[in-house]
Amino acid sequence: MIASRRTLLTSLAALPLVAAPRFGWARASDAEAEAALDAAFADGPPALAAGVVGREGLIWSGVRGVRRAGHEAKATLEDRWHLGSNTKAMTAAVFGRLVEQGRARWDMPLAEALPGLTIDPAWAETTPEDLMRHRAGLLDAGLLDQAWLIAAHADQRPLPEQRAEFAAEALGSPPAGPVGQFAYANGNYIVLGAVLEALTGQAWEQVMADELYGPLGLASAGFGPPQGEAPWG
Repeated sequence: MIASRRTLLTSLAALPLVAAPRFGWARASDAEAEAALDAAFADGPPALAAGVVGREGLIWSGVRGVRRAGHEAKATLEDRWHLGSNTKAMTAAVFGRLVEQGRARWDMPLAEALPGLTIDPAWAETTPEDLMRHRAGLLDAGLLDQAWLIAAHADQRPLPEQRAEFAAEALGSPPAGPVGQFAYANGNYIVLGAVLEALTGQAWEQVMADELYGPLGLASAGFGPPQGEAPWG
């Protein structure tokens, strides 16, 4: 699936652009976008959707495949899709909202942001912004392995409690990675989610709804994989 996404993004990015009165800039033809989607879908995912967005909205969109592997129901442009790492930018935007409201600072130490946790002294100068930029020295290795994922899916405790526990484990030892250097890690944003919860006293999901979904009018946005078969989560 990752290979398909890279193929699609590379193909769409390479499409030539021409001036268009309505959208400012548009692709040379829908046929080329359709061909790029076909090429990416040929890599074998059950379903794949893509779109091209201009200044004034959606210019082109397409979808291929079935809602669930081994089934016949076709994926459609009306289906809801699970967006994974896009949530990182959303979470960072929510933290920015708290900064604007005077409820947080970009340079606040994690010890201040997470007063209920015992944090290793090596994290003393680390800030939420370091987490957002993947420069805190936090690595997924040893934290987000397959065993953790299986246990997390079965864990019935409230999600804020699980996030606080993850933050405590991640920050209870010195950074495993190079501090100040970029090292992509999903764990950065789990800890940032715990920071948002500590600052607001609300679950990350509620903060996202109040500070992002609501102001932007995203009435259909939700959390986790799609429910049902549109497409299968």
